[in-house]
Amino acid sequence: LSTFMPTYLTTQGASLWVAGASISILEASGVVGAVLAGSLSDQFGRRRMLVISFIATPISIILFVFSKGILQIPLLVFLGFFGISITPVIMAIVLENFPDNRSFANGIYMAFNFVLMAIATLFVGRIADLVSLRFTFFISAGLILCGLPFIKFLPKSNRI
Repeated sequence: LSTFMPTYLTTQGASLWVAGASISILEASGVVGAVLAGSLSDQFGRRRMLVISFIATPISIILFVFSKGILQIPLLVFLGFFGISITPVIMAIVLENFPDNRSFANGIYMAFNFVLMAIATLFVGRIADLVSLRFTFFISAGLILCGLPFIKFLPKSNRI
């Protein structure tokens, strides 16, 4: 989403300045979300935080796509907060489940994350070329929701 956000906004009539500012808002709120989600997952559970993110992110995407102008700013905040906040939660799950090999587990997680994000970016770009970026955002929202049932298959630990 963040890769294509400026392109999407400029195709919707936003200036380059607004498109650039929007990505800054998205990423800044993502930083805040990442910091808070780690602490909140310590208190409320890793799975619960993932479920919240997997529900709030698609809702934010859909509302963002349907909104215009100044209404997009709070939706960018929510989108960044919930969409980016799961990274430290997943990292905590990985590290908790490999207490004797944390560095190795972290490296494997980061490698998979990097490769899969690169592939996903290519697919999103291709789908956007075939249909539209707007429709591709809807597809992305739906795919996030498809991940909800898989949260229950995460390894159990004392925090999830």
